[in-house]
Amino acid sequence: MAPVRIALAAVLCCAVFSPAETLDRIAVTVGKHVITQSDVLLDLRVAAFVDGKAPDLTGAQARKEAARMVDLYLVLEDAASTGAPQPSAADVAALVAPIRARYPGDAEYRSALARAGISEQDLEKHLQAGLWMMRYSDLRFRLEIQVSNEDLQTAFKAFVAKLPPGTPAPSFEASRNQMEELVMNQRMIDALDKWLAMARAETPVLYRDAAFR
Repeated sequence: MAPVRIALAAVLCCAVFSPAETLDRIAVTVGKHVITQSDVLLDLRVAAFVDGKAPDLTGAQARKEAARMVDLYLVLEDAASTGAPQPSAADVAALVAPIRARYPGDAEYRSALARAGISEQDLEKHLQAGLWMMRYSDLRFRLEIQVSNEDLQTAFKAFVAKLPPGTPAPSFEASRNQMEELVMNQRMIDALDKWLAMARAETPVLYRDAAFR
């Protein structure tokens, strides 16, 4: 029986430590939360599929994506802690619909997902997280932001200055709503960036360089 056990052990050893098998590396830890190398590469594939582009899976791009995933995790953890409502299945379906519409039929859509190396569930999860982050950021920061008439005038002047030569400029009043949204969106981005900087400072974030080579 001993030779049989030895042979079986050898087979199991080969199966576990086969050079063909690649163990999933930890790319970054956020507190106790782990983001793996495969998580990052999957997100790159899904994002490229959404944009209709070929994925860039280089180490440099993976590092940028990992940083984006850290920010996403921090925001959604805060959203979950406050009980902020998640987007519904219908909300997510509305985002998937224009992507599906790029293809003649369901078979072509499924084939494109397979070629991209992702599933429809991966796509839905990606879109749902992005929408939740956007909605929660709007809910969290919009009411704190004050926009003055002077702010709108400054934004309008900058907008007019960027118009192509010879393009007639609209009136300030006709552009007021557009300027309000432009200034508000920029202020919200600034507020989110400031909050994320504080959240990163308060949460241990460790990147593993080996995952981005």
